[in-house]
Amino acid sequence: MSQEKEKLSINQVRDIQLKIMDYIDEVCANNGIRYSLSYGSLLGAIRHKGFIPWDDDLDIMMTREDYERFNEVVKSHPDPRYNLLNQNNNWFPWTKICAANTEIVENTGDNYYLRNYGVWVDIFPYDEVPDPSTEEARKFHKKYTTYLRLAKIRALKYDNVKKRSAVSAVLFVILRTVMAPLPLTFWGKRIDKLAKKYYKKNTGFCAFSGFDDVVTKTVRMALFDDVAPMEYEDRKYLCLTGYDEYLTRLFNDYMTPPPEDKRVFLHSFDVYLR
Repeated sequence: MSQEKEKLSINQVRDIQLKIMDYIDEVCANNGIRYSLSYGSLLGAIRHKGFIPWDDDLDIMMTREDYERFNEVVKSHPDPRYNLLNQNNNWFPWTKICAANTEIVENTGDNYYLRNYGVWVDIFPYDEVPDPSTEEARKFHKKYTTYLRLAKIRALKYDNVKKRSAVSAVLFVILRTVMAPLPLTFWGKRIDKLAKKYYKKNTGFCAFSGFDDVVTKTVRMALFDDVAPMEYEDRKYLCLTGYDEYLTRLFNDYMTPPPEDKRVFLHSFDVYLR
């Protein structure tokens, strides 16, 4: 009989995430690469001095230049403890650093083909984008989200058809079959190329284009000029010194926690040691 795999608790998962983050921080420090905690992780640093109690992941962000350099360094100097996932080996247009000795089993939602998937830290590239008040910004976002939807359809496993209505299931099977000959990385690479459309155009604005609504979550590029170590659990990680502007843009009144019925984990998965 095969030995049953060990299922990890949320605290064990967080310990692994912090170790991954320590590795990322070390790589960045040794190579002059700047980053900042982002989204809920930056909010957690400011409001909770660590993980938001109902959060289950760790996110950071980098400017495009630092993001490309980080990926190059990790690819050329791999660490056997971690897997580098991005548009070159998976479907999504950002980077995940995953613990190689873990595996994740999703419990709900859509199931995607993911290679070398384990406990992760997400690294999001922040690219120059048009002024969010312009029609150009809305057109760019529309094209980007179309590509992203196609990428997700290509990466979805066929068993997802069971979760859809009859009409949706038929459309899914048709699109999924048409795109089956395409490599898993096809749309991710196209999205990555599109995201760099305004690179060094000095628009003054930036965003991670994978947002559901890039227009409302665009921030000033100048925010990335200054980062500083801030407390996160028993560590210190780099954060935007202009975090107030960033968090207000994303969350409005970010220092007020949501109602208790909204304090739920974003993801639903089980984690096992390999």
